[in-house]
Parts: sequence; C-alpha cells; structure tokens
Amino acid sequence: MSLMATIEKLNLGTFAAEMQRNVDSEDWRSYLDRVLADDFSIRRSDPTKATEDKTTFLAAAVAGPGPIGRVVPNSVHAWCSDTLAVAVSLVEVEGRTEHFQTAKCSHLSTGNGVASSGRLRLGRRAS
Repeated sequence: MSLMATIEKLNLGTFAAEMQRNVDSEDWRSYLDRVLADDFSIRRSDPTKATEDKTTFLAAAVAGPGPIGRVVPNSVHAWCSDTLAVAVSLVEVEGRTEHFQTAKCSHLSTGNGVASSGRLRLGRRAS
C-alpha cells in the first residue's frame, strides 16, 4: 500500500473507531490504542472544550460515541513531505446541515515511509 493510501486509511479508521466502529477485523478500542501516539492531542471545533490528550480522548470514546457522523465519500485528501503527513476530509453529522472539515497531522518516521509506525498525532477543526 502506498504511503498516501496508508494516510487516507488511517484517517478513515480513526474516525470510525472514535464512533465505536471496528476497523477491518480489529476491535475499535484496540485499534485506537495501537494507532494513537502517546503524545496524541486533539483540538475540537468547540472553542469551549480544552485540548484532549490520549487518555482523555480514549475515555470519551469509551463513554460513548459522540454525534453520529460519516466521512463524505471521495472527500479524503492526503499530502505528505519527508517528515509530515496531513489528511483532510469532510464529515456529515446526523441532525446538522453543515459539513465539518477535519485535518489530521502525523509525523513520519525518518527513512522508513511509515507514519510514526502507524501512530498519529491528530488535530481537528470544523469550518
């Protein structure tokens, strides 16, 4: 699988797992434990919410999925340099009329072409 395809797959997988959907044949919780970096952080679009670290993010996911959403088909786009990968996509949320734009950034391991051994540092922003 190409690096760009891997980045796009990680984008879709983390979105599904956050909503307690299994990824391929892997349990959603195990998937998140495996792909999220220890220094993971996420910034939500709600300006009143604090930045979440990995522990806080996983606790919220375990407590129950947030609003039901789906990635808009064909909206995932990836870009990478030697050290950074970015995946953006549009998300539809049940009960909302607007789309939300997500941006996920991953630091790439030097020389091996694997996004931090499959681990991510993510950020999100709604437009």
